[in-house]
Amino acid sequence: MLLTTLLLGHESNYSDALLRPQSAAAPFYVKRAEAFIEAHFAEPLSTADIAAHAGISARSLQNGFRKYRDTTPMNFLRHVRLRRVHEALLMADPSAEMVTEIALAYGFSHMGEFGTLYKRAFGVTPSHTLLKKA
Repeated sequence: MLLTTLLLGHESNYSDALLRPQSAAAPFYVKRAEAFIEAHFAEPLSTADIAAHAGISARSLQNGFRKYRDTTPMNFLRHVRLRRVHEALLMADPSAEMVTEIALAYGFSHMGEFGTLYKRAFGVTPSHTLLKKA
């Protein structure tokens, strides 16, 4: 508290950060759901599955993710899958692996939707990411 008072009393590099509203820490069930999603991202998951693992109702899980993460559990899952696919494509051998195989292995089943989401997230097509190392 003393440091905060001193930093706020004088203009510094930290003034803006100290004055910015801080979001509340996420409750245990949101963190538990996130850990479950990270560990099981390639499996077919529903909001009900995630909520059951977190020990709360699907509605409470939705509300918790909206309030503390500004997203939904399924959007969080989609983001995790996209990030993992991106990492896999960067590591893949373009002569031995295909985008479709990797996307399917990481939980995507609709290739058109996957391609659109991937390009929106990373600015390039999945095949461009795979082939850029070649």
